[in-house]
Amino acid sequence: MIPRIGKGGGSFVAAVQYYAHDKAVDEDGKPGKGMAATSERVDWVVADNLQINTELGSKSEQIEAMKKCALIQQWTAEHQKDIKLAAGGSAAGRPLAKPAYTYSLSWAPGEDISRAEMLRAARSSLKVLGMDKHQALIVAHNDGPTHVHCIVNRVDAKTGKAASLSCDRLKLSKWAEKYERKRGQILVPSRVENNKKRVANKQSFNRLRSRGDGKKIVKGESLTREEWGTVKRYKKMDGKAIRADRAAAQEAQADQLQKRHDRRTRLIDDELGKVYGGRKKALRNEIRVINERIGACGWFRQALRKVTGHHQRDIRAVHNLKASLASLEGRVNEKRGQIMAEIGREKHMMSERHKAELARDEKLIALAEKSKGKAEGRKRKAKAKSKGKSLCEAQEKAASSGTGKSAGRGTRGQSRTPDRKRDRSEQRKQSRAEKLAKLSRGQSRGKDQGQGLGD
Repeated sequence: MIPRIGKGGGSFVAAVQYYAHDKAVDEDGKPGKGMAATSERVDWVVADNLQINTELGSKSEQIEAMKKCALIQQWTAEHQKDIKLAAGGSAAGRPLAKPAYTYSLSWAPGEDISRAEMLRAARSSLKVLGMDKHQALIVAHNDGPTHVHCIVNRVDAKTGKAASLSCDRLKLSKWAEKYERKRGQILVPSRVENNKKRVANKQSFNRLRSRGDGKKIVKGESLTREEWGTVKRYKKMDGKAIRADRAAAQEAQADQLQKRHDRRTRLIDDELGKVYGGRKKALRNEIRVINERIGACGWFRQALRKVTGHHQRDIRAVHNLKASLASLEGRVNEKRGQIMAEIGREKHMMSERHKAELARDEKLIALAEKSKGKAEGRKRKAKAKSKGKSLCEAQEKAASSGTGKSAGRGTRGQSRTPDRKRDRSEQRKQSRAEKLAKLSRGQSRGKDQGQGLGD
């Protein structure tokens, strides 16, 4: 069993035109463009959840029935919004670009598959995809190996909701493996290995997630495109502006949701009034007429009614009519209760989303304040560093100017070196040499004076 999913499209008429006719060939017998007028490759057709029987009549009549089914599917897809409103749902959301979902199921060459088995497999695959209640055409071809094609409408004809295509290939792959196991023979072993790897990867992912190993699993917060733009814009704002903007946005969202809920409630009330209003009014009028007849004045007439049994019959009729009225009221309340429950769920979801947004904003504000504090600290350090550097430069400048003056006052044109210790040692040596020179001059002068006196 090999399932293959097609590209899908927006036209059911074009899909039926392709699957209900043979492929065109040119004069040389090679494939040509377009489709032929014949339908020899069509073996049988079954329509599910459609009002037309495609199994009756000749081959041409079956093809015409297929085309009528395609028109019904097309109408359902084009009136998706109206179906949602009629079902009491919301008409929000964009219309489907490709409502026609197509796929095929192929058996191995040489397998003897009956029509009942092919139909059962097709319906089982539809149930796995969650489309067993959707409008579908199941077409069996006789060209090549045994296979069937499914043309499914993604739009539900009762609710107007679109079927999800999430992991559709994986779902069909697992279903095909299970189908082959039930038949007792695995014809595609590579699919079994791939599914085992997928299960192992999922188990390892869950195991790491349960341990909280953030180094191997990094899962970002799921944000909508609009919310991601809001978060990026908040990075350039202060905390007060962020809180004010978020409060205004959430208030606008709550007001919009309330208006939508009021509109839905009004629509469902109008719909219920159209369906049940006339019947309820007729029952009330009938109960009023019978009660007036029961309470008619005149003892003779009342006694006659009791004797003939009309009084008891009217009492039973009133009882039955009140029971019917209560049943109608119960149905109306049940319908309204479903809508109110859905409205309550939407309000709860919005409230939870608003709480998450506020928590995310507070984290963003805290990070911004922390980074702002770090930036201010870096600025203070840089300022203090530059101030200390300028002070050191001023001291060095003053010291260099002081050494120049002392060098000018020094004897014998001696200049001081930048090193203060060396300058001081040289000054000490110089002063010591000067003292010794003076002392030697004084001693020589005393000798000369002593010699003169002696003569």
